[in-house]
Amino acid sequence: MTISWSRTNDGKYWDFRGVSASYLVHGMHPYPARMHPHIARTLIARFGKSRSGIVDPFCGSGTTLVESLLAGFDSYGIDLNPLALIVSKAKTTLVDPDDVSDLVLQSTRLIKRSKTHFAVTPTGDQSKILKFWFKRRVLSQLLALKEELQSSELWHSRYKWLFASCLSRTARAVSNQRPYEFKAYRLPKELRQKHNPHVPKVFEGIVLQSISRQLEFYLEFQRQNRDRNPSSEVLLADSRTSYFRAVADLVITSPPYGDSPTTVNYEQFSRISLMILDIPRRDFGWTRERHQKVAHESVATDSLTRRVMAKLGVVDAHKARVLGRNFDSLWRSISSMTQLLKGGGVCCVVLGPRTVRGVTIPTPDIVSEYADQFSLKRLDCISRNIPRKVQPWRNNSGRTIDNEKILIFSKLR
Repeated sequence: MTISWSRTNDGKYWDFRGVSASYLVHGMHPYPARMHPHIARTLIARFGKSRSGIVDPFCGSGTTLVESLLAGFDSYGIDLNPLALIVSKAKTTLVDPDDVSDLVLQSTRLIKRSKTHFAVTPTGDQSKILKFWFKRRVLSQLLALKEELQSSELWHSRYKWLFASCLSRTARAVSNQRPYEFKAYRLPKELRQKHNPHVPKVFEGIVLQSISRQLEFYLEFQRQNRDRNPSSEVLLADSRTSYFRAVADLVITSPPYGDSPTTVNYEQFSRISLMILDIPRRDFGWTRERHQKVAHESVATDSLTRRVMAKLGVVDAHKARVLGRNFDSLWRSISSMTQLLKGGGVCCVVLGPRTVRGVTIPTPDIVSEYADQFSLKRLDCISRNIPRKVQPWRNNSGRTIDNEKILIFSKLR
């Protein structure tokens, strides 16, 4: 991977307009607010050191981890969302070409067995919710498929995560959830009446497509790592807490930098998948900690955070409190990121300004202010436009994020 850093001085370089964000395994499963893979690729090419570890403390669907493997670096991902763990592990578990025919054969057999099931109905506390999100026949087919998969050899093999990811993606595709929508919105009634997917066929197509992407990834991985064998690990944990100290020379991440009611709601996006996968519902958002006190360090009297909260508080006191909890979480995450880094290590944070109730929230400037408190020296601030995205360009709070900053810091030794 050879990238000329001088080329990146061109302001349009970082937009990656017309460059696919779904090549290889990156497009294997939808996920909200994915970092463009070429951001991670370019930063790794510039700041990755020989034999260094790369950490993404908000790894989401594993973009940084995949690009780290391709570049020959060990990587570690952390995320609160169980679906993030599943998708990241699915993407970073290389499929051996010698196993492909057996994987296809086993999946074909379990699909065939699932068709022989009598009608399967949901039980327990979630049954009403499932019936809301799925038609009766569709849900019966999906639960039969899940039973067969979870009792198969595949579920107890190293490829469990791949097939869990396929089941998750199938659940979203056959549900009454609006396509291309990350929040929990059902299809309108007239579209629900026409929506009659055949679950086994959808699952089969997703499995074959996922295996095909994995084979392409394997071949590219082998081409770029002839004399190296990098690995990737994913931890289901809270990035506001320090689990490691001085393990990485490079951190590349894009933290959640909005309140879920107006930006990305990861819990809503993941709900259908986690219900089908029998993973207990949990709150993994930042802004629902009702009784959490805001750390004094993150809202010092003369801080930019305090000034922004005061301005928003005049318009909407509740939104200001939510934003304060979000800022506090961001402050604690910057603290943890600093502890992950070795002295002299580089931290790259991708995030953008937001608008809440007409008030501009300069999140990049706020993060830079926090970084100063933790001996992180800012090396660069790169602006990029977001040429296209799934979310609408406007919502009830105003214009949504259409540009980002890539903040680059170095940890003082």
